[in-house]
Amino acid sequence: MSLNNIEDLGNTLVVNIPDSKTRVSRTFTVITETYIDLYRKYLALRPAHDNHQRLGIKYTSNKCTIQPFGINIFGNMPTDIARFLKLSNSELYTGHCFRRTSASLLADSDANLCTIKRHGGWKSSNVAEGYLEDSLENKKRIV
Repeated sequence: MSLNNIEDLGNTLVVNIPDSKTRVSRTFTVITETYIDLYRKYLALRPAHDNHQRLGIKYTSNKCTIQPFGINIFGNMPTDIARFLKLSNSELYTGHCFRRTSASLLADSDANLCTIKRHGGWKSSNVAEGYLEDSLENKKRIV
């Protein structure tokens, strides 16, 4: 991912993920003001002398450096977060947690099956149906 993959339209961020494990480009939008503000704060922390466009850069000693990080560091973030939170079995939190969480949040936001399938890039409905069935919001509506 690079900064060029994110377009700031003021009240919307358009994020293009150019390639993935499935070899399918994906685009999504961020419309929540809190998250847009966090992205802008992150951009403001980047060093002025940064000579690359990589999105992920190392943060250490309360400042951003120019050293980029890639997929392996990103994939280990859930484990690092779980360790920081002192959760048991922190090694079980993998990069896949981001995908599961995004699908769960989408299901909780009342998204339909087609939307969840498109978001996750699933051809089969089985996986997407599981997120709908496990959705806390759906369970509240059923009761």
